[in-house]
Amino acid sequence: MRRGAILGALALLAACGAAAAQNSRSVTFDFLKPGTAPGAFDCGVTGPGGPSRWVVTQAMAEGGLRRVLAQTSQVADASRVPHCLLKAYRGADVDVVVLIRPVSGERAQAGGIVWRAQDARSYYAVMVDAKTGQMAVYRVEKGLPAPLPIAGEDRKFAHRVKIERDRWYQLRVRATEGRFEIFLDGAKRFEVEDAAIRAPGAVGLATLADSVVQFDAFNVTRSR
Repeated sequence: MRRGAILGALALLAACGAAAAQNSRSVTFDFLKPGTAPGAFDCGVTGPGGPSRWVVTQAMAEGGLRRVLAQTSQVADASRVPHCLLKAYRGADVDVVVLIRPVSGERAQAGGIVWRAQDARSYYAVMVDAKTGQMAVYRVEKGLPAPLPIAGEDRKFAHRVKIERDRWYQLRVRATEGRFEIFLDGAKRFEVEDAAIRAPGAVGLATLADSVVQFDAFNVTRSR
C-alpha cells in the first residue's frame, strides 16, 4: 500500500472532530531525534534475554528518508516479546493501525500490535512474520505467549501471507468484545475469538524473539 496515502488517511482520521479526539491517539516520529527513546511509549520486554531497545531511527520510505521507531535488540528466544505501550491510553474495544517494516532476524522477523495490555505479562498481540510468511494472534498470560485459533478454521493457528523484508505494510486490528478482526494493507485476512482478557488495557507495539522491525504512523481509535 502507498505509504503517503496511508499517512494522509491517518491524519484525516485524527482530525475528525473534537468529540472523537478524546477517544483517539496518533503518533509519528518525524520530530524526534534519531537514537532517542520514544517519549509517548513505555517500552519493556516480556520474557528472557535482558532489556529491549526501542529507538527512533531513519529509514527510507515513500517520499524519501523519514524518522521511524525501531526495535533493535536481538535475543533469539521464541518466548521473548519486546513491547512498547502507549502512555495515558486504555481501552477494550479499539481499532489500531500501524505501518510496519520487517528488517532482519534469524529466529523471526515479526512485529505487530498489542491491545488490552493489563501489564507486561498479560495482553493480546497480532504478529506478522516475514521469516515464515505467517500472521497470528497471541494471548500472553503470565508472560507466556500462546497462539489463538483462527475462527472458522479447524485447529489452524496462523494465516499464510506474502510478506517481504524491507517493505512497508499497513497492519490493523479491530477488537470488539471477544472478536478480533485482522487486516493487512486494507484487506481483512482473518478473525480470532477469545474472551480471556476483557478489561480495558493499554495498546502498543511488539516484536518477537530477535526480530528487528520498524514502525510508523501509529493510530488508535475506539472500535465502537
